[in-house]
Amino acid sequence: MWHWLLVDIPASVLSLPAGAGTDSPVVGRPLLNDLGSRAFEGAEPPPGDREHRYVFSVHALGVDRLPVPEGASAAVAGFFVTVNSLARGHITALL
Repeated sequence: MWHWLLVDIPASVLSLPAGAGTDSPVVGRPLLNDLGSRAFEGAEPPPGDREHRYVFSVHALGVDRLPVPEGASAAVAGFFVTVNSLARGHITALL
């Protein structure tokens, strides 16, 4: 499940400010997540459930802007990220 997608972040950005996951980001362009929101939908595993993994990924792209229309699914965004990716990094959190 995609909890958040923020694309078109300028290469000069080295960190995200507090509140970057809101509907009105300071940087980048939020796309619809799998819950139909543009905001970050945090981790909330059901009480008593097994440990959940959350993967946070950052991709360096060879384009300034992804050709993804507003309202596109996370899968469409993922396709364009993959074909334009030069490098990527991941952090996995357990909760």
